[in-house]
Amino acid sequence: MKLNVAEFLNWSVGSRVTGEKMLKDIEKDTEVKLDFTNVRLISQNFADEIFRVQPLKGGFTVIGVGMCKDVGIMIEHIMSNDMPELGVR
Repeated sequence: MKLNVAEFLNWSVGSRVTGEKMLKDIEKDTEVKLDFTNVRLISQNFADEIFRVQPLKGGFTVIGVGMCKDVGIMIEHIMSNDMPELGVR
């Protein structure tokens, strides 16, 4: 499954709520490709929600494609941090 992130952001940097809505109907064991083409910046909360929180809750995998440098840096940042409340270290 592939989703265009720019369609969900509508010129914002995203929020946890946006990330949750974007991934709410994903089935377990699905691989989701998130296309970041034309997205230049995302919030830390949005990145955390779509790459860590929702995949852990839903049992699916998320792969980012078409990312610019700034988006990639934010994703690397959130993926390198512990998340003890969800059992990730």
